Amino acid sequence: MKYCVVACLLLGLSLPIFADTQVRLKSDYNLKQTVIRYIQALKQDGVPVLAQKVMKNAQGQKIVFTNPLFGTTLGRCNKSVRKDQPLIATVERDANGFIWLSYDEPEAQINDFGVIQCGHETDNMRRALQKYADRATSH
Repeated sequence: MKYCVVACLLLGLSLPIFADTQVRLKSDYNLKQTVIRYIQALKQDGVPVLAQKVMKNAQGQKIVFTNPLFGTTLGRCNKSVRKDQPLIATVERDANGFIWLSYDEPEAQINDFGVIQCGHETDNMRRALQKYADRATSH
């Protein structure tokens, strides 16, 4: 019986890992233009870009940036809550030559530190990330 309870607890703790979802948008631009446009969109809102990493297969880049809720007007409701976990967006070319921009849904990032206590932060984060992606991928 103990083993069953322990197994159920471990399974329950691991489920949020599988609940992560990724947003993926097809870009109207080439790989380099999409990366540049995404970085420009971040910088327009004062979100610092921490790194750009070329992927091993040279068919894409990862853009590492600070959480837009940390140190910006989006995250002013509770400065004491840790919101500084970096985020990553990926721009890559698929086998058919299409360019895709992808990023993780914000719930996973916000729940890592229990930041939901400020009300609309999840929606603010979702809207901000979608805005950056839209600016980078569409006319």
